[in-house]
Order: sequence, then C-alpha cells, then structure tokens
Amino acid sequence: MDVLIITKVIAALLLPPGGIIVLLCAGLALYRRQAKLALACLAMAALALYALSSGAFVHWLMAPLESTAALSATDPRLADRQAIVVLGGGRRRHAPEYGGETVSSQTLERVRYGARLHRQLGLPIAVTGGVVSGPGVAEAQLMAAALREDFAVPVRWVETRSRNTRENAEFTRALLTQEKVVRIVLVSHAAHLPRAERMFRDQGFDVLLAPTAFSTGPGATWTLFDWIPAADALSVSWYATHEYLGRAWYWLRYGAW
Repeated sequence: MDVLIITKVIAALLLPPGGIIVLLCAGLALYRRQAKLALACLAMAALALYALSSGAFVHWLMAPLESTAALSATDPRLADRQAIVVLGGGRRRHAPEYGGETVSSQTLERVRYGARLHRQLGLPIAVTGGVVSGPGVAEAQLMAAALREDFAVPVRWVETRSRNTRENAEFTRALLTQEKVVRIVLVSHAAHLPRAERMFRDQGFDVLLAPTAFSTGPGATWTLFDWIPAADALSVSWYATHEYLGRAWYWLRYGAW
C-alpha cells in the first residue's frame, strides 16, 4: 500500500475526533476486565473532547504554530520577487452548483489571498496540488478555475501531481526552474507555512512567506464563551494537531521541523 495513504489513515486515527473515538472504544472494551483502566480511558476521552472544543485551549494550542507575521505590502523584499505560489489545501468533491468539484473552504482562503497579492504586486501565479486518493480533479486545476472564473486572475503554472507539502515543493520546482524562477512569495495558512517554507527552501527556492487565515492574534481576552465547547473550536484544534503531527512526521522522514 502507498506510504502516503498509510500515513493518512494513521493520522485520522490520532487526530480529533479519531483519537477520542479510539479512547472511547478502548474504555468500553476494557470495562469488564480492567474497570479502572477503562474509566481512565473514558475520562481522558471526555477531557480531550472538552479541551479540543474550548476556544481558550485551542488558542494556546494554535498560537505557537502561527509564528510568521502577516506580509506587509511595503516589505522591501517584494521588489525582487518573480512569482506567487499558492498551496492547495483540499477539494470539495460534491459541488453540483460548480459543475462537480470545487476548492475546499481552506483552499479558497489561500486562493483569495493569492488573488489579492497578484493585484497588489502584478506577479504571475503558480498553483500546486494534485489528487491524494481516488478519482477526481486535481486541486491545482480547481484552484486555477476559481482564480480565473471567480477572481478574474490569470494562472501561469498549474502543478497537478503533488499529494503533500514535500511534493508541492518538488514538483513546483520542476515547473518554475524551467523559466529560472526561484524567488517566490509562498501563500498558505499561517500555521502551515513554516513547514512549507523548509520544504521549498530545500528545493532551492528563495522564499518570502505570505501567511493567511490566522486563527490567533495578540492581546486575546477570554470570556465565558471561550470556555464553552464549540464546533468551530474543534475544527481549529483538528488543524493545529494535524500540523503538529505533520511537523513531527517531516522531522522523522526528512529531518525538517
């Protein structure tokens, strides 16, 4: 079986809600033979579900990942950039209103910011992302369609083979270096960019980071509602734990954190 698919399955079992469900199942399976251990598993599952659904805890979890400041339009490093590279972040498989498939909400956030940067800087855009598993349209093709049709922004390079961040960098290099493009503005979620930066630098790119979709910010003040479980907080905690797990895996496999 493909190593990438295996890692995706393992990640699904570790990340919320998969990891919580595994703890619950373990608790139920052990209840008759190891009551204390079973209760411990059930208690950990309940505590994990609460913590990962709490806005205050999620802010603490996500803040260290979003270490890159927003890109300033007056940054002097923009003067020598050659292209904008927008990383894919998933696709919506059932989108009949768009004729079949379209970009996911996460990818749309990146695409929107890429379009904004294009208008500000006038740089050509590259989009990167393939199909992780099964049939379907490559993420990059869906991103290119969204940029052209919804934002009226042209796309110069469309990389459709990659299935993870490492391959994003590797296959994008094959496209861009043909035209001697190495100085890029890299667009992705703020939490994801540090890992993506390392992958693109390893491929010889001179990278200027352009983070978007921040989940945290300075000077946060907590209210009662930040301690009440909420579905949107659980979604952010999934992304944060996914990124921590991704960094650990990249450190083990590529020596990059």
